[in-house]
Amino acid sequence: MSSGMSDDFLRRYTAVQQSLFAYIRSTGFSLTDAEDILQDVAVALWKSYPSYQPDKPFVAWAIGVAKNVVHGRLRYESVRRNARAAEELGDCVARLLVSAQDELREERERMTDCMKKLPGKSRELLDWRYRDRLDLGTIAQRIGQTFAATTMFLSRIRARLLECVGAS
Repeated sequence: MSSGMSDDFLRRYTAVQQSLFAYIRSTGFSLTDAEDILQDVAVALWKSYPSYQPDKPFVAWAIGVAKNVVHGRLRYESVRRNARAAEELGDCVARLLVSAQDELREERERMTDCMKKLPGKSRELLDWRYRDRLDLGTIAQRIGQTFAATTMFLSRIRARLLECVGAS
């Protein structure tokens, strides 16, 4: 750029600098961020000054350039905020998963301890029902009980386990 063009740019820019700063601040940026953005706007104006048409109002053109810079910064801030929020959410989920795993491990240990306290016949019935996935009718035939008695027996075993796990 020629020295005459540089002088012309500086004269025009200086005349609108406060208006540009007011526009930037009106978009919600802090004083420090607005000052940084104003510098970015000045650089963008300088780089695009050869495309400025002198018959048009400089302030309107400069604010149009400032809008582009501000929108770019807002997009960047939004992405950064979203990334930070996603990271915080991920950390929260990780903590919850670790906590849930710890609780499950503790509950499994309590269940194992409670299962050991059951009589052999009760453990055998639970194994048939939940490990082997036998239906109640088959279990009733195996132990020589009625379906209703087998259902009641399993219900009592589950109640004892629940009570034991909850008390541990």
